[in-house]
Amino acid sequence: MSKHFYMNLAIELAKKGFLYTSPNPLVGAVCVKDGKIVSSSYHYKFGELHAERKCLMRDFDFSGAELYVNLEPCSHRGKTPPCTDIIIEKGIKKVYIAHEDPNPKVKGIEVLRENGISVELGILKRKAIALNQAFLCNMIKKKPYITLKIATSLDGKMATFSGKSKYISSQNALKYVHLLRAENDAILVGINTVLKDDPELTVRLKGYEKKIKRVILDSKLRFSMSSKLFKTRDKSEIIIFTLKSSDRKKKEILKNEGIVIREVEEDSKGVMALDEVIKELYKMNVGKLLVEGGAKVASAFLKEGKVDKIIQEIAVNKILGGDFSYSTGLKFDTPDDGKIIKDWKIYDMDDNIIVEGSINVYGYN
Repeated sequence: MSKHFYMNLAIELAKKGFLYTSPNPLVGAVCVKDGKIVSSSYHYKFGELHAERKCLMRDFDFSGAELYVNLEPCSHRGKTPPCTDIIIEKGIKKVYIAHEDPNPKVKGIEVLRENGISVELGILKRKAIALNQAFLCNMIKKKPYITLKIATSLDGKMATFSGKSKYISSQNALKYVHLLRAENDAILVGINTVLKDDPELTVRLKGYEKKIKRVILDSKLRFSMSSKLFKTRDKSEIIIFTLKSSDRKKKEILKNEGIVIREVEEDSKGVMALDEVIKELYKMNVGKLLVEGGAKVASAFLKEGKVDKIIQEIAVNKILGGDFSYSTGLKFDTPDDGKIIKDWKIYDMDDNIIVEGSINVYGYN
């Protein structure tokens, strides 16, 4: 088998950890000796052993073997021991690495070479980098990787003229949304979505059950205590961002119920400062944020350049008309000035098509 085959296998293994590794990267490891795969593993969950260590922990003589890993092995102690330690200890002779880790604490390549282990970089680099865009964004920009998910009619509208949006998407597209939620650490909506749609904002897809943070932008604290969100048993995953000037008594009531309240300043235009919201969520260990708000929230995130990836579900069998477009707040002089979508893909799903692509890409320099 070729070097590309083994690295591709490591990348495919890494994908299995997509639900629970954030804010850690997705990493897979494949160990080969005498032309045969003798062990393989991947990073299962944040806080648990990394892929390289899990791969090399079995009772086997690994001396002289080669290791394939899609990201530079860690060389520092965090929640788990350094992966370089076990690579050296087990007598691995060569490590193939798809690309470097941008975390300044990681000096894995340097440590391996200092201990006489050969290192080859760059096999399937682009594919490996594409896999870990969220992690690379976290490390390089010190912010969550933000995905904007929108559901529209064929004419690009998110709701009818009266503001009704349930349900534009097909049933299978709705299942896809719950899978998308499961891939993220938090979901964010505006208060108008909460008041109009009364959503639960949970992951309800069999086999992918997961608790995620539920974030609401509510500048005037209009949050209703009769909502499905308020009736949630565990309210500690609900985070409401509001202005310092909003109802202090209501803040205390919500805090006493276990809801997290975060006060933020107004920006220069008198609205909630998104920069503050994003910084605070990053401090709260949100590595991947899914924005599912209505047209106003979607437009604000796009206009301020906060979106890294966009996913649009288009109901090709519906035309709604009206003014509820997610791009209303954007203005460009020429088509060339518009937002450029990179690496886009299209999926067919019943009466919906799903278009996804990146606005920002990381790690290709």
